[in-house]
Parts: sequence; C-alpha cells; structure tokens
Amino acid sequence: MKKVCFVSSTRADYGILSSLMDRFKRSNAIKFQLIVTGSHLSEAHGMTVGEIQCDGFLADEYVSILSQDDSSLGICKSAGEAIKGISEALAKLKPDLLILLGDRYEILSAAIAAAVYKIPVAHIHGGEVTEGAMDEMFRHSITKLSLLHFTSTEAYRNRVVQLGEHPSRVWNTGALGVENALKVKYIEKSKLFTELGIPMDKRVFLITYHPETLSVQPPEMQIREVLKGIEKCDDVFCLFTKANADTHGSVINSAIEKHVNEHPENNALYDSLGYLRYLNLVRHSDLVLGNSSSGIIEVPSFGIPTVNIGNRQKGRISAKSVVDVPCEAHAIEKAIHHVSDEGFQNLCRDVINPYEKENTASSIYDTISVCLRKGLSIQKIFYDLDTH
Repeated sequence: MKKVCFVSSTRADYGILSSLMDRFKRSNAIKFQLIVTGSHLSEAHGMTVGEIQCDGFLADEYVSILSQDDSSLGICKSAGEAIKGISEALAKLKPDLLILLGDRYEILSAAIAAAVYKIPVAHIHGGEVTEGAMDEMFRHSITKLSLLHFTSTEAYRNRVVQLGEHPSRVWNTGALGVENALKVKYIEKSKLFTELGIPMDKRVFLITYHPETLSVQPPEMQIREVLKGIEKCDDVFCLFTKANADTHGSVINSAIEKHVNEHPENNALYDSLGYLRYLNLVRHSDLVLGNSSSGIIEVPSFGIPTVNIGNRQKGRISAKSVVDVPCEAHAIEKAIHHVSDEGFQNLCRDVINPYEKENTASSIYDTISVCLRKGLSIQKIFYDLDTH
C-alpha cells in the first residue's frame, strides 16, 4: 500500500486541505499520513491543532518549530527547526509522496527535506504571484522542488510550465478552498453571532491583516493605517483574526489587541475562528477587509465584497468583487464607501470567481492515485519553452 503524507502548518492551509485529506484518509488503496507543525502548535496562534483533532485527523508526527521571536533571525531559526523536525518525521514515516500546499517557509522546509530523502512532492497552488511577500519566492522554490503540480487557474498552470515543469505533470484543478467554502456546513447567523459576541443590529467587517514582509513600511505603520481607515465607519462591528506567524506578526497583533481593548463595544479579536466559523462568518458579513488570500480566492464565491489592502497579494488574479487599495487610511476609507454602494453590492452577487471549478478534490485525488500506480521518481528534465 502506497503512503501519502500531508504537511499542515497553519489554520489557513488546513482549512483548504481538509477535504482532500479526508479523501485520502477514507481510501482503501492508500495509507494516509499527517505531519502537523508551525502555528498549529503555538499558544499565541490559538493551538489550532485542536481543530484538526476534532475533525478526526490524528497526526503521525508533531513538529514544534516556533519560538516567541518573530524577528528575521527568529523566522530563519524556525525554518531551520522545520527542516530538522520534518526530516526526522519523514525518516520514520517513509512516505511515497508528500503533499504540500502554498508558499510558507515551513512548507519550503518540508520540500527541502523531501528532496534530500528522494520523496516526490505534489504541490498545490503553484504559479501564483504575491509581490508584497517573501512567500512569492518560497512558492516558486517549492515548485522547483516538486514533481506534480495542481494549480488554481490556467494562467498559473502556464506559469508553472514556464518555470520548467513538464506540462504532463501540471493540472489546473481550481482552488480547493473554494470548493470547501461552497460545501461547508451552514451555521445560522443568529447562532454564530451569539457565539462570537457580534450584535445583530450592526454591519460586520471581517478583518485579517498579515505582515507585508517585503514592504519598506514598518508593520506598526501598516496596521495603524488600517485601523485609521475603519475608524469613521458608523454602525459597524469589526471582528479581527490574528496575523499569522510571519516576521513581526506579533507587532500587528499587539496593535489590534490595544485597539480592541480601547473600543470593545464595536470590536473583537480572535486567535483563530477555525475554517467552519470563518467561512460562515464570511457568508454573514458585509465586507471582508485586509490582505489575506481568502479575500481573493474564497470570498467572491459568497457574493461578498473584499477590500484588499497593500501589496501582499499584488499580482494575483481576482474577481470584480475585489477592490485593491494602498495601505493608506484615506484610500481604505474611500474603498469601504465604494463597496457599500448598492450598485457594487449587486455586482458582487453575480460575480464570477476565477478560482471556482467543480470536483477539485476528487480530481487531485484521482490524478495522484494514477501517478502512484504508474510509479514516481523525483528525477525530472527541465522543460524549455520554444521562444523562437
């Protein structure tokens, strides 16, 4: 029986991978394995490993890598710990294939370890561009360390091929997160708002802001502009979720925590909502604001507007319901007024999400199953494009 191992390091990648993980877990032909690492095992980020366990997934290996130091040196040390810990896990588990998603440094560390152990990697969400974050470089590096590729749009498939990957090993399957979002268990608005302490008589803004790691603008200045941009909004309740474990994410979280403590009647902060509550809150919100990839990839399928701030997601394909603005208070305030207009609200309800495609999880599962039966090798030839 072939062994397929997943690595999950954040609340975000778990929410996206969970449906595919479930397919492999239920398979009679493939042995499912799981390595849990990163912010899942961090008290400061909500110990989201609990959500994984509640969903019935028990990890084969837990790899703790984070410290309280999220400086550049601290992140580099965490990446080193990830290579060390994940390589030790791979030595025990000996999978036939490693499945990785996205662009984080922990995932790059896993890809490096797999390459040394000669374990083929299947990479999900390659080919995307995020110009404002160092994850941009990590994502393309993971592509070159991977054998099989599952992209979320045809343009991204073409870019993976442009990076030298053979077209026969690159599939456009759409975004797993969109498929999950549309199938997620429905929670009544009144029940969810009661759980989260949200008043029923106010508009709701769901806000997630991560560090823009390639910006010259300091993170404390970034979040200050965001908070100034929403301060004049009337009859609004802002629910914040914490920044992820990126360089100086704690600076952003501290600023939000201070803001919420000073204005508790109109604000709340959660370490993590979990993907079930998060996606249902998207459905019941009036606006998603910040610089999370979910605002671009999943949110448009709910007909909800997104105000995407700054350059962290710059370069990503987006639906017409996504409004891009610089990280400046007046621009954010102006964009909020724009997306609140009835005409824009109507546009959002009919928007086409470029990441939405049917049968994403089953397509990835079926393709991997066939590849495993045929046999895999990490040896590959660089595919050159005909430039003449």
